[in-house]
Amino acid sequence: MRIVIIGGGAAGCACASLLAKTFKGRTSADRGAAEVLLFEKNEVLGGQATSIDIDAKQYGASFLNDGVQGGSPAFKHTFRQFRALGLEEKEVELKISFGHGRDGFWTNMFETPLTRTLKTDIKRFGTLLTWMRFIEPILGLLPIWIIMNLFRFSKDFGARMVYPLMALFLGTDPLMKLWEYDPNRLLGSVPKMYAFPELREFYRRWMRDLEEDDVQIYVNSSVSRIRYQTNGRIEVGYIHNDQQSTITVDQLVFACEPSSIIEILGDQASWMQRKILGNVPYFHDVSVTHTDVDYMRKYYHLDSDSVEDIAPDMPMSSKFDPMYFIHPVDDHPGKVEMSFDCTRYQPQFNSHTPVDRHIFQTIFLNKSEQELWTKDEINKDKILYEKWWWQLGHRWSHYARTVLFLASINGRRNTYYAGSWTLVNMHEMAIVSGIACAIRLGAEYPQDLNGDPSASKLLRLYMLLAHWRWK
Repeated sequence: MRIVIIGGGAAGCACASLLAKTFKGRTSADRGAAEVLLFEKNEVLGGQATSIDIDAKQYGASFLNDGVQGGSPAFKHTFRQFRALGLEEKEVELKISFGHGRDGFWTNMFETPLTRTLKTDIKRFGTLLTWMRFIEPILGLLPIWIIMNLFRFSKDFGARMVYPLMALFLGTDPLMKLWEYDPNRLLGSVPKMYAFPELREFYRRWMRDLEEDDVQIYVNSSVSRIRYQTNGRIEVGYIHNDQQSTITVDQLVFACEPSSIIEILGDQASWMQRKILGNVPYFHDVSVTHTDVDYMRKYYHLDSDSVEDIAPDMPMSSKFDPMYFIHPVDDHPGKVEMSFDCTRYQPQFNSHTPVDRHIFQTIFLNKSEQELWTKDEINKDKILYEKWWWQLGHRWSHYARTVLFLASINGRRNTYYAGSWTLVNMHEMAIVSGIACAIRLGAEYPQDLNGDPSASKLLRLYMLLAHWRWK
């Protein structure tokens, strides 16, 4: 059996790795043997999980992860792969700073004037979370603004507290949620997060591991067309080293974004493929890595000194050193800008570095709304790197029209689909989606993960949703 995987990000690598390790050593004469080929259009594997070089003397570290930063304790499949390649995640505390000023600021570390003002909404929201355990499949398909209006929450509560939290999975599922609800300040915990190791090195090692397992890897290679044959096999046309070639395969895994899948399929795309894959919304976002602390102080509270007047009763034992920030855009509910303090978040930095020498990353969402951005206020002389990327938009239409129906085409015509877009935009979900495709193709789920209840539950739930199978 010959299998082609298109896309060398987390999903494609996970699929190729599990297939290769399951079938390694088997020959074409053996039952269940497989030849695995992985195509990646860029010169390195990793997709959006990338790292950049920075001045070690100036910043105390030689690299910075500039896309994916880290994950929750639920990222069992990701952490297992780190350790298999001699790397390891590092535990950090997720401290947040949302909004600015006496009437707009709040955090998960202590009460603020804003949380006291909105205490009635916060308590009612706790009741909603309790009910969500029973009706989440229904409410989960509704846009958040409809839910907020339906239950008559105040506009300030939605704009300043709930909308900014959507990226951090405040929910009821104990498998994926980060936070514990608190009736006084909404978030009652400083949850554990795990910062990733150098992702560039991780994917270098993963590429070597795949090659050792006899995966044929074609980087700087683009798949240009697909032809489904009447005998069930698939003809794949690709360009490698400026040479056009064709290969015939038995199984095909798309581990790339849906728009690329539709483009590659061309006139071979079925009505169902176009309908389901065409409903995945992507936005053109930009992340700016910079050292402009004045810009950061204008829109966020960075340290204990900056909140002294706002929260005079802040516990003396609490050191306010947030690493994740949200700036809600005034007069545009639901529109936010987000920032990370990379020096506090990423383990290669000295956490005792004065805040004026920290490296920050600010993310501006949806280029079509760039007139709302504060990007031009960042001092251009303090910008280290600017990266444009296509980001999955978690809209209700994505779940209602793509996620719920993906299983109806997954496996049809010997074609499978993997990537974080198949459910939710997380590195862990990309890896799980790749593993799920590999299992559909005969690979064996790792025994150590099979014995981990949370890891195996996540895979089973994903398989049920995306493949209509119970592993």
